[in-house]
Amino acid sequence: MHARTMGVLAGIVAALTLAFAVDAAPAARLSLSNRNFRITWRELKFFDVAGPSTVCPVTMEGSFHSATMRKVIRALIGYITRATVNEAACVGEGRARFLQATLPWHITYASFSGTLPAITRMRVLISGISYESVLNTIPCLFRGEGTLIGGEFIREAGGAITGFEFDHSTTLPPLPGVCEDFGINGGLERVGTVALLGTTTRITLTLI
Repeated sequence: MHARTMGVLAGIVAALTLAFAVDAAPAARLSLSNRNFRITWRELKFFDVAGPSTVCPVTMEGSFHSATMRKVIRALIGYITRATVNEAACVGEGRARFLQATLPWHITYASFSGTLPAITRMRVLISGISYESVLNTIPCLFRGEGTLIGGEFIREAGGAITGFEFDHSTTLPPLPGVCEDFGINGGLERVGTVALLGTTTRITLTLI
C-alpha cells in the first residue's frame, strides 16, 4: 500500500514538473494575424553618409512565407515584392527611384527587442534593396545584392505592428563610377506605417 501511494505521489510530482517546464519555456514561435503587408512612408529619407539626402513618399509591399515562424536567426521569412517612389514629390538634394528589376528582396529574421512575452520590436535583415538617387546632381546607383539592410517592425503593447523603421547605421555601397570614387554610401531611414495589404487594418504579432 505504501509503495502504491509513493508511486502515485511520484507520478503527480512528475506531471506537475512537466507542466511547469512547458509553461515556463519561452515561446518558440511568432504568430502573425495576416501574411500580406504594406508599408507606407510619407517621408522616407534616402541619404548619403557624407551629408546630402532626399526625402520621398514611398510604398513597399510584401508577404511573410507563413503565419507562424520560428525565432531562428537568418531564417528566410518573407519577401518585399513591390517598392515605389513618388518621384514628383521628392524634396531635398535630388530624387530617387527603386530598381524594379532587383525585386523581390529577401527578408530574414534577426532578433527581437523587449522582454518575453512583451516584445517591442522584431528585427529583420533585407537583402537586395537597390535604388538610384541623384544627390547634388551626381547620379548614384546603390545595389544591395551582397549587403543586408537592417530594419525593425515596431510592436505596440496590444500586439499590433504599427510601423517599420530602417536602421540608418547599415548602408549600401555604390556601383563602380563617380559615386564610388567620391566614397558615397547610400542608406534609408525614418519610420513607415504598417498595415494589412489593401486596408488600414493592423497586423498583430504574438508569441505561441
